[in-house]
Amino acid sequence: MKNLVILVVMVIRIYFVFKVIQGLYFNYFNTNYSLDNVQWYIYALVIDIYMIKILDNSNPNDIYFEKKDDEK
Repeated sequence: MKNLVILVVMVIRIYFVFKVIQGLYFNYFNTNYSLDNVQWYIYALVIDIYMIKILDNSNPNDIYFEKKDDEK
């Protein structure tokens, strides 16, 4: 089940990146193409990166409160 969730998240991230690149490509060749749709994909990617950063930094073992062997 965990592998399936990881696979789905990776597919969604790849889709977001694809949509951003596609929107920038269309905007480059057609200046009338609006980037309003692309900005939501960029926001989603930034939020995803921010959430992953928070989850990576949330370590349940705080180094400042660990007991050392020589302390009692």
